[in-house]
Amino acid sequence: PAKILNSKPSALKISQLQWIENIERKDLTLWERLQNLEKIKSSYMKSPDSLEFTPVNLSRLLNCSIQQGVNYYHLLNSSDKIKGLIKENKINNIEKIAFISKSDALIQPLLIKACLEGASLKSLKKLGHLELKSLEFPSSISTSYSKISFTAKCNLNAAKAIINSVLKHEA
Repeated sequence: PAKILNSKPSALKISQLQWIENIERKDLTLWERLQNLEKIKSSYMKSPDSLEFTPVNLSRLLNCSIQQGVNYYHLLNSSDKIKGLIKENKINNIEKIAFISKSDALIQPLLIKACLEGASLKSLKKLGHLELKSLEFPSSISTSYSKISFTAKCNLNAAKAIINSVLKHEA
C-alpha cells in the first residue's frame, strides 16, 4: 500500500514507516529487526515530546501487543554477547532472547549455552528457576539476626561485617 503524507515526516515517523514496511517482509532476520528497532529507539529518544522508553511505549510505537513490545524491549536491552549471537543467526527466537536477557546476569551464560544446544523456552524457564534457587543461601544458615539500622548513626562494625560477607560470597 502507498501512503501519501501532507508534510515531511519526523525521523521517528520515518523509522516507524520503515518498520512497518520491513516487518511485512517474510525474509527479515531478527538481526535486521533489531537494527530497525534501534533506529526507532534512537529517533524516539531524540523526539522533543518523547516519554520514557518503556515496553508499553514501544508497543504503541510499533502498533503491536504489549507482550510483543516487552519482548522487543528486552531484545533491545540484551547484552552484546546475545546481540552477537543474533547477528551470527545462532539464536533467532525472540521469546528465548527476551527470557535470557531479563534473567539474572549470573545465570545468563548457562541459559545461552542451553539455548544454543536447542533447549525449548519451557526448558530454559525451568533451568533458570532451578539455577536461581541454587544461588540462594542454604536453609542450614542461621536466620537469627539483630536489627541493624543504616542511619546517620549506623553501627560501622555491623556495616563492615555485612560488606565483607557480601564480598566473600562468590555470587
